[in-house]
Amino acid sequence: MKHTRAGVYVVAYGKRARDCAAELMRTVHKRNAGLPICLVSDEALGEEDVLVQLPQVEPRARTQKIRIYEYAPKEWEYILYLDADTLCCGNLSPIFKVLADGWDMVCTLSPPKKPLVADAQRGKYTEENVYTDKKLGSNQWLQWAGGVWAFRRCAATKAFFETFVAEWQRYAWRDQQAMMRAFWKSPLRIYTLGTEWNLFVHVDDPKQSAGIMHFATAARAWGSKNHSGRREWRKWKAKL
Repeated sequence: MKHTRAGVYVVAYGKRARDCAAELMRTVHKRNAGLPICLVSDEALGEEDVLVQLPQVEPRARTQKIRIYEYAPKEWEYILYLDADTLCCGNLSPIFKVLADGWDMVCTLSPPKKPLVADAQRGKYTEENVYTDKKLGSNQWLQWAGGVWAFRRCAATKAFFETFVAEWQRYAWRDQQAMMRAFWKSPLRIYTLGTEWNLFVHVDDPKQSAGIMHFATAARAWGSKNHSGRREWRKWKAKL
């Protein structure tokens, strides 16, 4: 696959997220020569190949994330989204190969290993949980991760992202359940990868990673009870 048709999309606002994004982009370039990266942020970091300079309009920058079809370079046919708090430790071409084979989207399972939406719903999002379960008819759907996924440009994915934006705007908080509702309303041919492609270091052995390691909370600007993600990120960025 020609890398001019594929690229990685990263969103980062605030010091912590931008620090993480700089290391992510470095590791992507180190192991995937010629694969371009599009950064959406308020200013350049120097590692990106394309900068989409936009102001931050809400704290979690979900707007810039889910408008990926609109903001990513139009010449890119295959686009991989990575959260800023991930690092690349391998070859990413298998993900793009799946898209080139005709799948609309590549998704990864959301850790921990229990794979259903029911396993990921938390009490503080009760209102949206109830709404999502009612729309989908149950909470027994696969829980695809919001931090690592890829898609190819086509009419079906264009419709999906339009639906995704509309569904997210209902609650304007986290995006995973909005993604589930968008899949239900605008179905796609989804190829599902295991958690080894979205390996959370506090859940699984990092040696099991197939190419993407995830450090939960490492990029957050606000406080967290669990600081292990930031500590692990500092350790692994030096190794990668």
